[in-house]
Amino acid sequence: MIDQLLSLPWYFWCVGLTAGGITIAVMIGWGILQSRLEKEEEKVTAAGQGLGPVQHPEPLHTWIKMACAPLDDGQSWAEMTQQQAQNMLRNDWSIMGGPLLENCLMQLGSSPPTAWNEVRLLRVALAGWRAGYIDIGKMWAGVRPIAQRLQSRHASFESVWLEYLAGYREWARLPPDGSLDDVKTQERRSKIEQWKMRPPLVDFRAGL
Repeated sequence: MIDQLLSLPWYFWCVGLTAGGITIAVMIGWGILQSRLEKEEEKVTAAGQGLGPVQHPEPLHTWIKMACAPLDDGQSWAEMTQQQAQNMLRNDWSIMGGPLLENCLMQLGSSPPTAWNEVRLLRVALAGWRAGYIDIGKMWAGVRPIAQRLQSRHASFESVWLEYLAGYREWARLPPDGSLDDVKTQERRSKIEQWKMRPPLVDFRAGL
């Protein structure tokens, strides 16, 4: 066998070595390309633009969780089931599809820039995506400036929560001093006190 190999013409050896070198080079190049593609996919997915399991940009998503914490106990409507999101939108907002969602978001977005209006907009938008009524990229692009505006106008999450509570009292025609708070408002006051004592899930001044 060795004698047969040695008897082969020199150009057979050249062709064999060249083919082997090309194969190794292709394998190395393919490995590098795959690595780059995987890293790029991770970046896109983390930004909320990919199809992977992580679809929510951070720290924006967690910041919104904190802004809505006394209402949703630190949970996110973007992480609820589709049925839960649809039920909330139907029961609380009479929203049963994309056009009604768009109309609600436009109304909230054009209302006075208070936490009462803006926190509600954030919750409706996240639930709207989870319910299947709005594209995820459009949803995150819409809520980002709202969260940034809240962040610029307030000094802390507590400030956001208290302004939301004041807005609810005004809407429900309750005394602003809380002397006649209904059960729902009392529960939210209690939640605010609880969340004040916990370390925040994200820094209030985090870059959004």
